[in-house]
Amino acid sequence: DGKIVYSTRIVGDIDVWSVVPGDGVRKQLTENAGTNNENPFVTVDERYIFFVSTRSGTRTIWRSDADGSNPIQITFAEGGTDFLPVVSPDGGNLYYIQRNPKSNVLWRQSLADGSREMLTQPGKMYPASFLSISSDGRYLAFENIRPDNRHTGTEIVILDRTGETGARTITIDSANGRVAFTDAGRSIDYYENTKSGAKFWRVPIDGSSERRLLFEIPRERIFGFAWSADFRTLAIARGKQDADAILLSGF
Repeated sequence: DGKIVYSTRIVGDIDVWSVVPGDGVRKQLTENAGTNNENPFVTVDERYIFFVSTRSGTRTIWRSDADGSNPIQITFAEGGTDFLPVVSPDGGNLYYIQRNPKSNVLWRQSLADGSREMLTQPGKMYPASFLSISSDGRYLAFENIRPDNRHTGTEIVILDRTGETGARTITIDSANGRVAFTDAGRSIDYYENTKSGAKFWRVPIDGSSERRLLFEIPRERIFGFAWSADFRTLAIARGKQDADAILLSGF
């Protein structure tokens, strides 16, 4: 319906909100339910919001109706903490990353019967930072943070859920490890913050061509972005980041 769903710390705790871009009317969707409610993901049919919440005492994934009502716990952090939920376009499967003391793991959970499948093996891949799904549900993408990572840029792993192709790895020249699928799953978009401003790039996942610069924002930074379901509208969190030195005395 054109609303943007996001998480922010406006009134003390981190909560999920929605906003109508045209008139700026905001609505708080989570309230007095743990100190953190974040990583919201709206399903394709716009019926549900999946998000991470600490209301049960640890980080688990919950589901609510689009207006924030009827919250239901979906995962139970078996062996770690759960975060970064995404849901397949048909609404049948939940994908998320679980963090545990040994390694992060990518899981698939059926929303019909609750059965789970481990998609990455501990110690072989290290999913973190973000999780993205293509519009047809075929591909999943995440940042792979290796313990011995010494190269510049960010390593992105792309998994083909059909099994037709193996895992692909793309290294992007950006320290901001967040990408989103576009171009019917054939490309990923990402941003790069530089000293002169922010750049927004697109690169095909099959390596058929070099990355392409879509636009630049001078003298500002990008903090996040999301495409609408029809890929006609792009929402960007942008602004400036300042650091000041403060002198404390008399104590």
